[in-house]
Amino acid sequence: MLKLKIDENEIIRSEIASLPIENKRSSKYELKGIMLSHSKVEEGFILVKCKDFKVTKRIITLAHFLNIKAQLFQNARLNNENPKKTKKSQENQRSTIVQLEKILTPNPPETFPSQKSIQSFLRGLFLNSGYLITKNGYHLEIITNKEIFGFLYTLLEEIGFNFKIRKTNSYCLFLKNFREIASFLAYIHVHNFCAHLEAEAIKKEANSEINREVNYETANIKRQIKASMEILRSIDILEKSENYYNLPIKWRKMIDLKKNYPLLSMKEIGEHLGMSKNQVSSVFRQIRKLTI
Repeated sequence: MLKLKIDENEIIRSEIASLPIENKRSSKYELKGIMLSHSKVEEGFILVKCKDFKVTKRIITLAHFLNIKAQLFQNARLNNENPKKTKKSQENQRSTIVQLEKILTPNPPETFPSQKSIQSFLRGLFLNSGYLITKNGYHLEIITNKEIFGFLYTLLEEIGFNFKIRKTNSYCLFLKNFREIASFLAYIHVHNFCAHLEAEAIKKEANSEINREVNYETANIKRQIKASMEILRSIDILEKSENYYNLPIKWRKMIDLKKNYPLLSMKEIGEHLGMSKNQVSSVFRQIRKLTI
C-alpha cells in the first residue's frame, strides 16, 4: 500500500486558512502579520508575496471582510523577467502575489489593544513566515528581516516565549523545545495540529522507552551468553583433567545442570540445588580458576 508523505506545514496552513473570522479588529491584525515580512509598498497599493495558495486564500478572505480591494497575480509574471532557473526560484514556484488596496500598511503595529490582537497578528505572521520541522527533533522557525526582528523578539519575549535568534541570510527566530513549540501553536489557535503533535510526541516517547528496554534486555542476554560460554569452556577443560573427580558432589551437580541447561542463570541453578546466587557464582569462579 502506497503511503503518502504528509507535510506538517501544509496541515498547519490549512488549519489557519480555514479558521473562522471573528471580527474586524482580529482580521486587521492577522492581515498585518501576513504582510509584515513579505510586502512591497507601491504607489496606491501593496504587493504581498504569499507562500502558497492557502496563504493567498486567507489574505483575500480577510481583505474582503475588511472591505479592502484585493487582486491576485501569479508569480510567473515576475519570474519571466529572469528565465534562468535557480534553487530559490524553484522553491517559490507555488508562491503568488496579491495586490491590496493601500489601506493597511505592512509596518509593525505600535500597540496591541488586546491579547487576541497579538494572537491574530502572530497567527498571520506564522502563516506566511513560519515553518515547523519534526523529522529529527522539533524546530519551529519564523523568518524575518533586520528591520523588524527586534520588534518581534521583544513582543514574543513579553508574552512569555523564549525564542532564540539566528542570523544567516535572513534573521530567524526559532524554538527547539517541544513544550514551547506546542504552547506557541496553541497560542495562535492551531489547536487541531497541536493535539496531533502531542499525540505524535507521546508515540515517539513510548517507542523510545520500548527501544531502551529492548536494548537493555538484549545487552543482558548477550552478557549472560558470554558468561555461560566461558563457564562451559572451563567445564570442558576441567572434565578432561584429574581434578574433576576430586570435586565435591554438589559442584558436579552444578556442572551437570549448566551443561544440560546452558542459559540457566546463577539464581536458577541455586534454586535447583538449595544454594544462594552468590554461592553459585563463587563456585563457578573457583572452577574457572582451576582451568587457567
